Amino acid sequence: MSRFLVDVARRVGASLDLQDTLDHVVRGVVELLGFEVAVLNLAAVDGSLEVVSVAGPDETREELMGTRQSAQGWTALLDAAEPLGTLRFVDHTTTELMDDMSVWTPDLAVSPAPGSWHPLDALFAPLMGADGDLLGVLSVDCPVDGMRPDTHRCELLELFAVQAALALDNARVHARLERSERVFRATFENAPVGMAVYGPDRRVMTVNRAYCTFLGRTEAELVGALAADFSHPDDVEATEQVSLLVRERRGTVWKVDKRYVHADGSTVWGRLSLTWLDGEHGEHEVLAQVEDITSERASRTELERLAHTDGLTGLLNRSTVMHRLDAALAGQTRVAVLFCDVDAFKAVNDTFGHAVGDGLLVDIARNLQAVLRPGDDAGRLGGDEFVVVLHDVRGEADALAVAERVRKAGSRVLQHDGTSVRSSMTIGVAVSRGEAGPEVASEVLGRADAALYRAKQAGRNRSLLG
Repeated sequence: MSRFLVDVARRVGASLDLQDTLDHVVRGVVELLGFEVAVLNLAAVDGSLEVVSVAGPDETREELMGTRQSAQGWTALLDAAEPLGTLRFVDHTTTELMDDMSVWTPDLAVSPAPGSWHPLDALFAPLMGADGDLLGVLSVDCPVDGMRPDTHRCELLELFAVQAALALDNARVHARLERSERVFRATFENAPVGMAVYGPDRRVMTVNRAYCTFLGRTEAELVGALAADFSHPDDVEATEQVSLLVRERRGTVWKVDKRYVHADGSTVWGRLSLTWLDGEHGEHEVLAQVEDITSERASRTELERLAHTDGLTGLLNRSTVMHRLDAALAGQTRVAVLFCDVDAFKAVNDTFGHAVGDGLLVDIARNLQAVLRPGDDAGRLGGDEFVVVLHDVRGEADALAVAERVRKAGSRVLQHDGTSVRSSMTIGVAVSRGEAGPEVASEVLGRADAALYRAKQAGRNRSLLG
């Protein structure tokens, strides 16, 4: 008996096949407790209790297997039956308790002996879960000795019922875990964002399809790799810092926008979220979720560019170039401003049309940038007016030398249908006072504008210092 119960407990603990374990329990009830029939009813998903295991004669098994009774009927019956410890007994004199149940009655003779088992007697062992739910019912019938079970045999039946309930509860827990695992796996695999799990050694344990697509790599290429292996070189340190924060402050989700290196060598942007996952035996894992924001970053960069540049020429717009000039004037170095105006621009528009005029401005902008020093700024104020900010100039001669290069770059001769128009550039130059005192952008630009006016008065196509 004890060895059998130990074996049942082992089966329950080892999470062996539930059906096999339940069959083992009902066989034990028949073989060890002296009943000819033992039946196990299991709660089904539709709210009924179904007979899933029968020990006894073949004809009894065939008659009972798969039959169902409502959970409400079982609950009402168990509540009204006579308690025998945790068991419930229905005496043949109170069979009206089972009027709402489909009852199987054995073909037994009625014995007049005191304490004998009547064919209409019924003994049930409710199988309760850890949360108090009715998981099933173990019922017995036809005692071999023909007598109602004594206290000892009822206690043994309770032990068998406990093992059956444990098996059912354990199976339910495992079913929930398996269902949860299936849901997680399906969610993980089909998530629209890239997902990867990193182990305690910070290496990739598993990835989903979106993660592979994002990086342009196969699962085999990613599993076992470190995050640094496909992070942009400029973002490796920041990624490491966030990874350390996740480990130091568990329970917090850390997010950062960072760059990755795609398999084709291009740079892709991802919005990375890192979550700490507690593992078994004190180990831990980190869930990384990456949303592809490459297009978003490109759009943002383009919007920022458009907000700071001239739509026609691609040079800095007025507000940006003035901001750059103010920032430069606040520094310790001398700054020069070239105020440039395209000569005969109205004649170009009138002769060739505005499309040609716009093309001329684009060409001038391109040529202007080609002759500037690295670090200098060029912008379009509007119409045919351009401005150049020269940083860290040594003096007026230095500024005038650059102005001459710009003037020559802005000179063009346009011809169409035998008509030609010479376009040149006039430039006013102003150099900041440096140690003589602080200035603001409008002051320096005003001096350059005044020099431009004098240069135009002097005949155009020249540079003049203000």
